[in-house]
Amino acid sequence: MKKRIILASVILSLCGGSLLYAMTEDVKIWFNNQPLSATGIISDGKVYVPINELSTEQKSIVQWDPKQKKLTIDKPNVHLTAFGPKPFGQVSKGHKDPFSVFAQIDSLKTDLSEIKITITNPKNKEQVLATKKVDEQKEHFWFVTNEQKYLFDETGDYYIRCYMKPTNSKDWFLVSELQIPSTN
Repeated sequence: MKKRIILASVILSLCGGSLLYAMTEDVKIWFNNQPLSATGIISDGKVYVPINELSTEQKSIVQWDPKQKKLTIDKPNVHLTAFGPKPFGQVSKGHKDPFSVFAQIDSLKTDLSEIKITITNPKNKEQVLATKKVDEQKEHFWFVTNEQKYLFDETGDYYIRCYMKPTNSKDWFLVSELQIPSTN
């Protein structure tokens, strides 16, 4: 008798899962006029999308608390400025003047353990410019890197990125990005 109940439960579970999948359809996701690699689904007229993919595109911090069954999304305002003798947003190939990065952060609702600033070249090679442990939690603060010596030795787009690591997390979240074109 127990075997029949278990067998019936397994069959109903498999049929129910197949029926649920048959009632959904895939959805292509576009963000800022660019297709994302992940897809969503439509079920009962509602669109469901993978939150981690969107958090990367939205430059937000996403944390899941399984004990409380709570999803927290924090989108702080983070503005990056590169400056040497003066602020810049474009360089010529071969540019090598020392520069610093200024990060202005506000509307931060997540406690952080660290903040990190990187630069990525057109071949997608990333270099860490600065990291800082966060000792005091603040909703608004500024962060300035030490002066950096960096050679913009290729044409194409360089990216200065700001990442944040929440307290009690091993994950870094991209929260801001500054594109710096390098031209001939």
